[in-house]
Amino acid sequence: MAIVKEKYVDLVNYFSPGPVTYVLPLRNSNMLPSEFFKTSVGIRIPNHPIAVSMLNKLEMPIIATSINISGERSVCRANDIPQSIKQHLSCIIEDDKLVSGIESTIVDLTTDEIKVLRKGSQAINNAIQTCVWKICGKRGIGKATLVKSFAHWLLIKNCDLVTLDLHIVEGDTVGIDKIREMKNFLHLSSIQSKYKIAIIDSLEAMTDNAKNAVLKILEEPPKNSKIFIISHKPHNIQITIKCRCFLLNLLPLTYGETKQVVCSQYKLDDKIFDEMVTIFPGAPGMIINAINSNIYELYRHFYTLLHSFNNPEIIDKIINSSVDLEIASYIIRTLILKRIKKNTDSVEVLLSKWKKVDELLIAAGQLHLDKKHVLANIINIVILAPL
Repeated sequence: MAIVKEKYVDLVNYFSPGPVTYVLPLRNSNMLPSEFFKTSVGIRIPNHPIAVSMLNKLEMPIIATSINISGERSVCRANDIPQSIKQHLSCIIEDDKLVSGIESTIVDLTTDEIKVLRKGSQAINNAIQTCVWKICGKRGIGKATLVKSFAHWLLIKNCDLVTLDLHIVEGDTVGIDKIREMKNFLHLSSIQSKYKIAIIDSLEAMTDNAKNAVLKILEEPPKNSKIFIISHKPHNIQITIKCRCFLLNLLPLTYGETKQVVCSQYKLDDKIFDEMVTIFPGAPGMIINAINSNIYELYRHFYTLLHSFNNPEIIDKIINSSVDLEIASYIIRTLILKRIKKNTDSVEVLLSKWKKVDELLIAAGQLHLDKKHVLANIINIVILAPL
């Protein structure tokens, strides 16, 4: 029906669904009444469940008009609909949760230059200048390394020098105080370049209050700022954050790429490398961390133990293992996903098990649960449906 120019695809994805109407060139003018639609059409992608349900049922766009007279405030209650409009309506669906607010934004994307025809609840001009990227992929594949290198290149065109316009938020737990510091930093004037860049590593480390604070920043982003949010589990990202970010999915490295990265820093026996890449497939960062901590033998032993859940002595060793819970959870998830790929007949059972283990490990991190109890519960889940 309409054409979205390639240069505007990210912009539309960024604000959709939501209260933004895009004026776009018509793909085929014969599809719509010529007296109303000549060369362009206004399209809005709603996020209200009733509107979405109607569109899904019809499997086609709906031609609609505003319920208010031009120039007047939008109507959010059935009783406030002007009689001149109400007399033509056959049915009114009212949502008592709607509240009156700022008008929606209308933006013209028919030319090579963006034109905001009506300023509304979405700050399009700021968002055009602000890039918020969500960098997703499994842990240890180099997401943070890539983003930091790109930030240095963008700011000072040199990855080896220190830049004063870069702020990194990281740690085992990212609380609201760190997000406030980031917000204050982004509102400062840049020193070395045009932009201020913030990197959040990672989304999973943020508390609920921190996530809410980030959401407010994304709704009113500072001018000339760029924000990169790293996520190891994109399926757990709340939709309000996800829909405001450009998405970059990074795949695990191949065997050869993983070996090249690891061997650029360490000389490893092929047998040891193969054992480590079995535990941490496509994740050179995890392998390097294991080597740096001199406990890769412990990881290898733990991985071997996971294949013998039915042995009481082995179970005791797993529960009392000194392997960090975060690493233990990574290894357990990797093993379950491997079995899912190999055993397609039991995908439903294995996915259910993976989900239960994942939920337990997330709760353990948020509530600081005892590691032994967590591992004991994981073993109980696995024994109910053996690997």
